[in-house]
Amino acid sequence: MTTRFSNFVRGRFIEAARANFAGLLLDVLYVLQIPWCWWSVYRGRMWKLSQPDVALLWLLLTVCGTCALQWMVRLTVG
Repeated sequence: MTTRFSNFVRGRFIEAARANFAGLLLDVLYVLQIPWCWWSVYRGRMWKLSQPDVALLWLLLTVCGTCALQWMVRLTVG
């Protein structure tokens, strides 16, 4: 994860994906979350999100599923 993060902050997205694709997915979510949070604070409520628990569950399942899939691929390939 450290290699992926250092590649991500330097703009080397291909290398970050090679190091850890699921972590890169998390980074993209973090970057997208910043303007979403600011806009939600400005409006005083969550923007475009009526059920935050369901959205969080889907995000969690997507990231965990990607992590598990990447782990299984790495175990079988190399």
